[in-house]
Amino acid sequence: FEDVLLLIKKTKWPIYCDIELEYEIKPWSDAVKETRTCVRYARQILM
Repeated sequence: FEDVLLLIKKTKWPIYCDIELEYEIKPWSDAVKETRTCVRYARQILM
């Protein structure tokens, strides 16, 4: 995942990135929290 985001950043491709939750969410979390975490992670790489 990180390698792909770095390639997008390096080449400045004007494309959208989707986030798909493909793992079991822990009982103390939910899909919204997990998605927010993924978005923060992706933004750190792309910015």
